[in-house]
Amino acid sequence: MNAHRTHTLGLLASALVMSALYLSYEFAQAHMQALALSQRAQAAQYQSLAAKAQVQNLQSLVAMQRTEIKASRHVGLLQMNPGPWEAFRATFYSPSGGEGDGLVTYTGKRVHQGWTVAVDPKQIPLGSVIEVKFTNGQTQILQALDTGGAIKGKHIDVFVWSADKAVKLGVQQVQVRVLLRGK
Repeated sequence: MNAHRTHTLGLLASALVMSALYLSYEFAQAHMQALALSQRAQAAQYQSLAAKAQVQNLQSLVAMQRTEIKASRHVGLLQMNPGPWEAFRATFYSPSGGEGDGLVTYTGKRVHQGWTVAVDPKQIPLGSVIEVKFTNGQTQILQALDTGGAIKGKHIDVFVWSADKAVKLGVQQVQVRVLLRGK
């Protein structure tokens, strides 16, 4: 019986070792699957971050190209033969009721702060691009897109969104020259 018991114990020990090996194998496989999932998740996260970076780079590139287009447009205008500087009176207008959106000029274009100016078409043809030198020494390039009942002679009215800003800027004596004459 001793031999039988030893044999049985040997078989039992072998079975335990095999079970332990099998469990180790299962654990190792589960661990490998978890690692693979983790690596895929990290790869997906990396791809997501890379895609976001690409979008940001593209947005930056588009913004730089827009800036270059604006700059080249202005440089091109300045390289033309601009007209002489002339003394004008400048006032500032805003939408009635303060800030707004969707306002349309006399020429049918939307108003834009830093671009739209109302003029007397007898002095400056509509569509003209002008350069204005303000009393503080700053210059601004604007387009004559609007008119107004009170805008007569050598008087321009620069669009700003805020009524408070329009009042604060008041009336200024400025120098104006036509860079590109409208039709």
